[in-house]
Amino acid sequence: MTIATPAAMAVSEDRARTTQQRRVAFSCFLGTAIEYYDFTLYGLLAPSVFDRLFFPGLAGTILGTIVVLSVYFVGFIGRPLGGLIFGWYGDRIGRKPTMVISMTVMGLASTAMGLLPSYASIGAAAPILLICLRVLQGFALGGESSGALVLSTETASAGKRGFFVSLVQSGIFVAWILAVGAATAVALLPQDQFLSWGWRLPFIASIALVSVGIYMRLKVEESAVFLKAVSTRAPARVPLLEVFRHAKKSAIITILCAMAESSSGFFFLVFAYSYALRNLHIDRATLLQAMLIANIAGFFMAPLFGRLSDRIGRRATIGGAYALNALYVVFAFFPMLSSGNTFLVYLAMFLPIAFTAPMSVCIVGSFYPELFPDARMRFSGVGLGRQVGTALGGGLMPVVATSLVAALGGSLAGAIAYFAAICVVAIAALIAAPETKDVAV
Repeated sequence: MTIATPAAMAVSEDRARTTQQRRVAFSCFLGTAIEYYDFTLYGLLAPSVFDRLFFPGLAGTILGTIVVLSVYFVGFIGRPLGGLIFGWYGDRIGRKPTMVISMTVMGLASTAMGLLPSYASIGAAAPILLICLRVLQGFALGGESSGALVLSTETASAGKRGFFVSLVQSGIFVAWILAVGAATAVALLPQDQFLSWGWRLPFIASIALVSVGIYMRLKVEESAVFLKAVSTRAPARVPLLEVFRHAKKSAIITILCAMAESSSGFFFLVFAYSYALRNLHIDRATLLQAMLIANIAGFFMAPLFGRLSDRIGRRATIGGAYALNALYVVFAFFPMLSSGNTFLVYLAMFLPIAFTAPMSVCIVGSFYPELFPDARMRFSGVGLGRQVGTALGGGLMPVVATSLVAALGGSLAGAIAYFAAICVVAIAALIAAPETKDVAV
């Protein structure tokens, strides 16, 4: 009979912990990539497709663009609801089952979007169904994008959380790569084929990705941090009330930072993309190729900034990204984009996506959960803060910015000021926030 020594038991525990970390990292990375791929596709295809097929009376007009981008915002209405409901279940029954459900819902909604009949086929029911599916997509992403941050943060080793979670969050760049790649591929089709069936393929293809993601997620163990927390004290009956009672400041900081985080992404990827297509008449393939190259670079930059945040802190890294974004939009972005020089157009889209995006979106992944010390309400706190902030920031950004351009007779001054103000407010919130890189979770 062999008796395990303490040293052998320690080695076995280390191996089990390493295996769990790898499974969580890959599962959350894959889930993040799938969910953001599905959600981002609409923003890339909408300026070219959805006004013609679902709002034909407004096709080709600035009002049509505003309506299509308003439907884009509708998806963000579902995100706070998803964050709250999935947050409740995540803090009550666990992270794993909650995230399996969120991924399944997203996959079904995205596949159904690819199968939607057009306005010409079923009339007003077509845009109504489109809106319902966008809400359902947002609902699912509200759970996934909160749960992935919480589970990966709780699984990471102390002192390496920024790096570990940045690997998970780099799935966002893979999502954008896949979405931009898919949009680029179908854009090469003849216009009549693109409008009749080509645009549907990227949505329908998501069901295969979701199937792989669900399989991987089922192999992940429940968060040990969550299990320990609920074994010491029973789960809160209404975790959100605990957030309001004990972590209001953390929730407000998360909301304000999430507004800037999401606004930065969707300002460049949706509003600027749409503006460049319709106002500057830049070739769609050129813009998509520029974003594709930038996202590939952003994927490799993500872990570097994650490691940097473990050294200098979350606040300095995230705040630096928001400051650079504001300055870039105020002074350089649109002159480069409207220059007529292909290289400058590529560079204009490359810089914010490849550098400042990973500086913020990948670091908030560990920062938000670290702001909530009680694991029994962490999912709800992150779900509330991030999803409300994302709805108010990134969700509104394309439609507000486009409306401001229209209201000011084509001037970009209002859109630029609006974006810069959101970044400045987030920087103020970071100044008021505690540094979290060394806190226990």
